[in-house]
Amino acid sequence: MKKITLIFAGIFSVFSINAQVTDTVSLGPSYVNGVYYSLENNDVHTVEAGNWDIAFTVSPMGSTIRTNGGHGVELYNYPNGDTSHWSTLDTSGISEWKKYYNSDSLWSKGAFSQTADGMFDLGWGKYSMITHYVTADSLFVIKLSDGSYKKLWIDRLASSVYYFKYADLDGSNEVLDTVAKADYINKSFGYYSLQNEVELDREPENTSWDLLFTKYGQAITPTYYMGVSGVLTNDGVSVSEVSGVHSEDADTSDASFSHSMTSIGYNWKKLDYATYQYSAVDSLTYFVKTKAGDIWKVVFTEFGGSSNGNVIFNKEKILNASSVDESNTFNLATFPNPATDYLNIVFHQGNADDLNVRVFNLSGSIVYSRNLSGVSG
Repeated sequence: MKKITLIFAGIFSVFSINAQVTDTVSLGPSYVNGVYYSLENNDVHTVEAGNWDIAFTVSPMGSTIRTNGGHGVELYNYPNGDTSHWSTLDTSGISEWKKYYNSDSLWSKGAFSQTADGMFDLGWGKYSMITHYVTADSLFVIKLSDGSYKKLWIDRLASSVYYFKYADLDGSNEVLDTVAKADYINKSFGYYSLQNEVELDREPENTSWDLLFTKYGQAITPTYYMGVSGVLTNDGVSVSEVSGVHSEDADTSDASFSHSMTSIGYNWKKLDYATYQYSAVDSLTYFVKTKAGDIWKVVFTEFGGSSNGNVIFNKEKILNASSVDESNTFNLATFPNPATDYLNIVFHQGNADDLNVRVFNLSGSIVYSRNLSGVSG
């Protein structure tokens, strides 16, 4: 059994990782910006949030395609035929067609993947075990943020290149284009604007950011989807939400870490319908575990709404993944520093060894003892 022994005295003054820092991220008026944010390095990249329509995953084994649901893009899978109906596609009755949206929990399941049915059906096409290509079996109609419609055929994903074409509904202004994964090394997605007929390199390297402040599409109810302003987490980043407890007392002892991309989302703020002013939700704390394994405590304090899009929050690094033991399986931190009332002891281990935690005062008396069995994380 691994043993942890900690000795404290009087007013606790112990090692800490970082002091609490207040920061502001601005989405701009009407949420025109998307901001990629590193908890370690602050803002790393700001982009125009509404300048794209579809995004192609560029991960080696990925094939999903996302839509810009936060800025009004809507997707319909053509229900009256397959790819052989490209020239005769008819949108009669489109008001009754089902709309498809991105998953609000997984980056790897975009709107074009929502019709997937079976192991090799990827939604917009079928995967071949022989060629290792994905070949289209569906046509789509897409409504763009300016209200116009296009018909769209994602023809294939072959040798890490997406081939697709789109046109006005009557077949005019047809465009054939490609997006190659090789053009986006160390990125998550390659982006494309159907309105402007242009490919876009919008992202920083996917190891450089933890949070994306942006307007995104969210299913509010099973039948109601809308654009909301909030915070998405990078793939590989996880979050533990603690509510109903003052942020100074919050810890992760009774909460698990979620890998959902909307585990922070938009519910950290609330709107007063009498004044139409936003405020931060009280007693709500987020513990964010980065890809590197560091843990940050994040508390939102203000939101400026559509007038300026300012998000104000406090952050504090409470666990540094580099401070590990020789076996590279355990790390430990405490916060706040100094502590006069409550002290949080945070420890993380990479295996499920049994633990014995003992806290002594300077007189050698045990003030706390606990055995933990089969616990990792």
